Amino acid sequence: MSIKVENWPFLPPQMRTHQEEERWWAECYVPSPHEAVLQAHPDWTIVTGDAGSGKSTLLRAFKHSKASTALILEDDIISRRGAHAEESQNLLFRILRAASRASRQHFLTVPANLGRLSRAQQEFLRWLIEKFNDPRSYVRWLDGLPAEWASIMQSVPFMDLYQTQVETQDVQAQIEELLNLSRRLDCGEIIAFVDVDYPPTSDLADQIIGLFDWLEPMQHIGLRIVAAMSHSIVDKSGLLHKTRGRVNAIYVEATENRTMEIIGRHLQAATGGQIKQISDLADAELLARLTSLTINEFGVPACAGWLGIVDILLEYAKQAGMPSSRDAYPEIEAAYYKKYCPLRLIPSHDRRGVWRGHKFLQLDEGPYELLEKLWRQRGKPMDHQAMGTMKKEYVHTLTRRLRVAIEPDPSNPLYILNRRNEGYWLENFLIEEKSGL
Repeated sequence: MSIKVENWPFLPPQMRTHQEEERWWAECYVPSPHEAVLQAHPDWTIVTGDAGSGKSTLLRAFKHSKASTALILEDDIISRRGAHAEESQNLLFRILRAASRASRQHFLTVPANLGRLSRAQQEFLRWLIEKFNDPRSYVRWLDGLPAEWASIMQSVPFMDLYQTQVETQDVQAQIEELLNLSRRLDCGEIIAFVDVDYPPTSDLADQIIGLFDWLEPMQHIGLRIVAAMSHSIVDKSGLLHKTRGRVNAIYVEATENRTMEIIGRHLQAATGGQIKQISDLADAELLARLTSLTINEFGVPACAGWLGIVDILLEYAKQAGMPSSRDAYPEIEAAYYKKYCPLRLIPSHDRRGVWRGHKFLQLDEGPYELLEKLWRQRGKPMDHQAMGTMKKEYVHTLTRRLRVAIEPDPSNPLYILNRRNEGYWLENFLIEEKSGL
């Protein structure tokens, strides 16, 4: 049986076209029971759960449902490399910066809405754009407006309305002005979305605690924050205890039935209905081994893991036919790790190790130091002489230990490769700007 496969259902949302994204919502998305909770409780909310359980998808679905009735703010500063300390630690600063971006885009799309603003709101808008961006941001924004509106907004003087985002009186006033601006645009509320990306670090956990430090002065009717983060970060930071019940918590749990329903929809969308369930792609023995792979990487039957596996299975089926048997497992496993589980080395003061996809792998000092050396070479081979004082035998020993720690199958390495007379090198890794490695 020959199959025709479209890969768009398995692409990250930001890589899909607008048409593909709309198809994804119509054909692939399985509504979450937690959406009703988010809709019913207009409180600050933490969405938590295991890796790959669907936290980010729940946020996207809620955002999707609120697109026409709320001013949506995307807070990327918490995960942005090189953020200034005041940006990462001050919640109001981050909200206002995100509001500046959202407002600029809104009025570029619907410039006539500028006519709905009072003079005071126009002054606040200019301050918002200039204060939280570079000095020429307002000029560039004016250049993108129709001439009649650019002329009107150019006449609005700049006044440094609020010099701090920490004084209680300033905090209250800035939130009030922002809420008034959004209501004039028929946005009943402002929702700031924070999706804490993997891999989490100890520094990130500290920032998350700071995210809710200003809970009391920042709580206003019409302003809410919805944050998604791993259960381990929530536990480590003690967030729910610190907020004393004033933050709504939603735990998203991956279940086998829900995961298989999601997988089925993706399969049908990708194959035009030719394939409806994963058992059409793999026999029982292969599925059992793939289940073990998913549990080993995520600890649960995570949807994110299975979607990657199905993507690989479809590619394999186009070449080798279907259903695949257990003999195909080594090839499918290698393809999955290469595509979906790159290594990420992020130095941390409290633990030594490396992230393989969503899984953190603890390392002893020797293998970790070897990994750092290989990391700095950006995939170029290194022999024992290039590693300084390390003897050849010691390098071989450390390499074996490193492979046992990070390779899915140390006898068939995917990450630490070598070539005779050239040495060892690292494959399939992501360089983190923050690490400086």
